[in-house]
Amino acid sequence: MHPPLTAQEYASRRGVAKHAVQKAIRTGRLKASVVGYQRSPDEPPVDRIGDPELADREWEANTRPVMRMPPAEVLAGLRAARTPHQGTPEPEDETEDETEDETEDETEDEETPGGIENFVENFNRARARHEEAKAQLAEIKLAEAKGSVLLRGEAAAGFSRMLVAFRTAVLGVPSRAIQALPHLTPSDLEVLESLVSETLEHLTEWQP
Repeated sequence: MHPPLTAQEYASRRGVAKHAVQKAIRTGRLKASVVGYQRSPDEPPVDRIGDPELADREWEANTRPVMRMPPAEVLAGLRAARTPHQGTPEPEDETEDETEDETEDETEDEETPGGIENFVENFNRARARHEEAKAQLAEIKLAEAKGSVLLRGEAAAGFSRMLVAFRTAVLGVPSRAIQALPHLTPSDLEVLESLVSETLEHLTEWQP
């Protein structure tokens, strides 16, 4: 089983900034995938990403898509399409004015349906994304209900109990050594106890 990812490691995986991941954890957009990681029994647990794939699904479900402006060439093309063609000036008369007015009216009538179609298409896409996000969120909640997702508090408590049991077992090694090896002297026992204490102290300073 791979160790939980730090905010920086998961940010590199998604290609986002570290503070974006920290904010997602803080605001609850990443929740089921977050576990508590405790370096030592004396330190409080810190948030880590225990299941990166579940975190990806939570990120997609709970993060709104960023609205981006169209490229400059697309905007230029749209402006060119809406700009009337500038031809050679012709003598003005009332008939030409009426023709231009009718042409402008027809152009506006032709552009209006296209705008409505684009709006409807964008609305349908947004609604589809919304429904997909709801379905993904429902899957996450179902996994929590079935118990297939380990909650952060339960993980932190279990890990803390494991560390306490490990420390107790290691501290008992010198006394067990004396019982198994009667020829050891009190000085040998002090050396063993010193080595055990030093080892545990180094483990408390370990950082992944």
